[in-house]
Amino acid sequence: MLRLRLTQWLAHQGWHFLARWQLSRLATRFGVYLGEQTSIGLGLRLPHPTSIVIGKGLSIGARCRIYQQVSLGTAPSVQEGLMRRVGDDVTIYPGAKFVGEGRVGNRVVVGANAVVSQAFGDDVVLAGVPARVVRETRAGDRIGAVRRVGQ
Repeated sequence: MLRLRLTQWLAHQGWHFLARWQLSRLATRFGVYLGEQTSIGLGLRLPHPTSIVIGKGLSIGARCRIYQQVSLGTAPSVQEGLMRRVGDDVTIYPGAKFVGEGRVGNRVVVGANAVVSQAFGDDVVLAGVPARVVRETRAGDRIGAVRRVGQ
């Protein structure tokens, strides 16, 4: 995380060569591929930082947890500024993929190997290919206190 924050600071200061060098070090040492112009909120946790790809031009919220082999695809080129891919307090389990217009709101759980290709709101649990809502949570509840969709 220190290297990640250093890279963001270097890019913000205009030292793009050093920022790209730090990005390549992250990729070769830890297998975390991070695109330029990516905004990552405070409290990001990478429990198993292996083969994680975060495309350029994305915004990731605060207190997120991303497991191994997750791909957050590059933002569509028609988007102005940063594209918010992941909201706050999101957990993304191994192998999940975010492609196209795929994005999630706050307090979301994305199941293992899910493919998120559309926008989803807050307080849901997603699973499947393509991803769909399998459970909804109430704001403020822990993920263990869920109710099935349609109840």
